[in-house]
Amino acid sequence: MPIVKKVPDWMENAGNIGSRRREGKKYAVEDEALDRIAKEAEARLAQRRAARAEARELRLRELEKLQQDQENDEEKQFGTPTYPEPSPRSGVTGRTSVRTAGINSTGQYSRRSSEDSTTDESLPANVREMRAELKELDEKFRKAMITNAQLDNEKATLTYEVELMKDKYTELEETHTQLTKEHRKKCTEYEQLRKVSTKLQEEVKALRSLLQERDQLIQEYGLVVVGEDEENGEEVESEKEDVDDLSPRKIFVKKALISQEAAELLAKGAAKGSLDVRLKKFGEEKNDLEDQVRRLKLELEEEQNKNRRRENGLDYEKQSGPAGCSVHTL
Repeated sequence: MPIVKKVPDWMENAGNIGSRRREGKKYAVEDEALDRIAKEAEARLAQRRAARAEARELRLRELEKLQQDQENDEEKQFGTPTYPEPSPRSGVTGRTSVRTAGINSTGQYSRRSSEDSTTDESLPANVREMRAELKELDEKFRKAMITNAQLDNEKATLTYEVELMKDKYTELEETHTQLTKEHRKKCTEYEQLRKVSTKLQEEVKALRSLLQERDQLIQEYGLVVVGEDEENGEEVESEKEDVDDLSPRKIFVKKALISQEAAELLAKGAAKGSLDVRLKKFGEEKNDLEDQVRRLKLELEEEQNKNRRRENGLDYEKQSGPAGCSVHTL
């Protein structure tokens, strides 16, 4: 049978400590890499936010500039009076105020042109036609300005909604980054637990093989394991003299390897308890039996001596013959 050499415990502990150190270094490097990736992602998000804010400001400035240019062109084309430029406040209020001022001015201009047309009837037909066309154009321009103001308001509302959606997207992106980081951390913990589980499974397999080898050796040499039926322990009373409470306590019986004959003797014996207690009681019984054997031997020797003395007396009487009898009778 092959001889199994047991590796010392300190060598196994040293190997386990070295593997733990290597695993700890590996996990530390992975954590540093994850932290660095998270920081880079946060920096990229901050850059995107700053770029979005700058682009938003540029778009607003361009829109205001285009609106001012358009109003200046309209004033130059139709000869409407110039209006003071609105203050560059954010958003819709400045633009809507400019639009409403333009609409009011066009209404006043149309009223003035209609009054001029009613008063000047002495003008030629061409001038009256031109004034009528100008009135129609003025009405169309007023409607276009109203439509443009409505569209501008809708555009501002949609722009605000787009900005809200962008902010929500940024928040969702941050949440996704955080969840990705947590997922990687959980994956790292899962890998650690999986390695520990694999190691424990290998240890369980090794222990099972050792148990099988032990059972095989026990069967080959005809030995018996004693103490398996008392794994849960049994209740015994405390035997200490200075202890007041005599409540039963549980003791655990150690297992031991003995021969088949010794196991049969232990099974036949009426003693209960641990193996040491049983052996102690068997020793006491053996000593009692040896004392009895010695006493019986002494009694046997005394009986043998008595028998010898009796036999010697009978032989002497036989040798003395009838003379002895006459003497005895006399």
